Amino acid sequence: MVHQLNVNNLGKRFDNYWVFQNLNYRFESGKIYALTGPSGGGKTTLLNCIGRLTDASDGEILLDNKDVSSIKILKYYRNYIGYLFQNYALVDDQLP
Repeated sequence: MVHQLNVNNLGKRFDNYWVFQNLNYRFESGKIYALTGPSGGGKTTLLNCIGRLTDASDGEILLDNKDVSSIKILKYYRNYIGYLFQNYALVDDQLP
C-alpha cells in the first residue's frame, strides 16, 4: 500500500526563535529523500516532529490525510515510520 505523509504549514519555535515556519512538503512511500542544509537549519528538528519525538509549534503532519498525533504511537512506528537516532539512543554500558 502506498502512503503519503504531508507536512502542512509546519513551524517549530523555541522561545521567540523560529527554527522553521510555513514548511510544506509531501513525502511518498517507496521514495528516498535527503534533508540537506547548514548546521542549525532545522533538519533534525523536522525529523523529530515527524517522528513524534517533539511537537510542532504550528501546522500539521498528516499521514494519509489523518493527523499523526491521533495514531497510537506504537502503531505509528510499527506500521508507518522507521526512525534511526543520530546517537543510536542506546544506554551507556559503562558504570559511573
